[in-house]
Amino acid sequence: MSRGDDVLDRVQFSQKQQLHPPMQKRLIPSPPDGYHFEERAQDTQADAVAAQRQQHVMKTLGIADPIFDKQWHLFNPVQVGHDVNVTDVWLSGVTGKNATVAIVDDGLDMYSNDLKNNYYAEGSYDFNDHRDEPRPSLSDDRHGTRCAGEIGAGKNDVCGVGVAYDSKIAGIRILSKLISDADEAIAMNYDYQHNQIYSCSWGPPDDGRSMEAPGILIKRAMLNGVQNGRDSLGSIYVFASGNGAASEDNCNFDGYTNSIYSITVGAVDRKGNHPYYSEKCSAQLVVTYSSGSGDSIVSTAVHTKYELGS
Repeated sequence: MSRGDDVLDRVQFSQKQQLHPPMQKRLIPSPPDGYHFEERAQDTQADAVAAQRQQHVMKTLGIADPIFDKQWHLFNPVQVGHDVNVTDVWLSGVTGKNATVAIVDDGLDMYSNDLKNNYYAEGSYDFNDHRDEPRPSLSDDRHGTRCAGEIGAGKNDVCGVGVAYDSKIAGIRILSKLISDADEAIAMNYDYQHNQIYSCSWGPPDDGRSMEAPGILIKRAMLNGVQNGRDSLGSIYVFASGNGAASEDNCNFDGYTNSIYSITVGAVDRKGNHPYYSEKCSAQLVVTYSSGSGDSIVSTAVHTKYELGS
């Protein structure tokens, strides 16, 4: 650069950073007025062959977790076939080993007996309180721990197991306080050579009125992730479609879920029905099991063993 050049001539982009409210967690709302909400499913008998198969899986894999038999989304012996069909994958030796999932959320309880052995500290950070450990600090900082348990709860004698119980789990906390676009963008690329999958169960308000998109820095971070992350195989961004269907919301209105750089996931319940809350849109690639038909997913809870939820 010559003496007469202005250093600002080489600046390609500039944006004053301001704190803004965080995106909203994808919590299941109360059913709309007049909706018939089924009682908790206790009314049907397990299929005898399926129940035998479940015991075989537990014995072969050494699953001693006390509520595995309640994790119908992993193995459903009542509504046979309505589960994620993962047990044969486990039996073939694929259990999440060498995979790392970053839970981008409100933190996670890394000292939970179900998560501590799979916790990946190097890929974790708290962008709300700017500290290394993304510990849940607020009374409602429970969502990230639940999501982490559904993915990576360890195989032990505590609670249940995650769908990838040998995977590593990182926590990236961004949903508990005001945050800038710059910090959110850094979060979406945090340790992106080791954090392979970013689980993002959040987005703009599910009110049927909001149309929001990620800012330019966040869009560029996601593009950088899919082009350069995971040793150039590409970071994988997984977003929940949203829980605002009862408000006539649609995930096409959400700039995170309709991004070409994200995988958008909707919900079905234990009977294969479409729950009242789950949004649909053309951007949705796949569905998986969630609450509905009188039952919920059992997962890890903060400071306690487990709880029901999404």
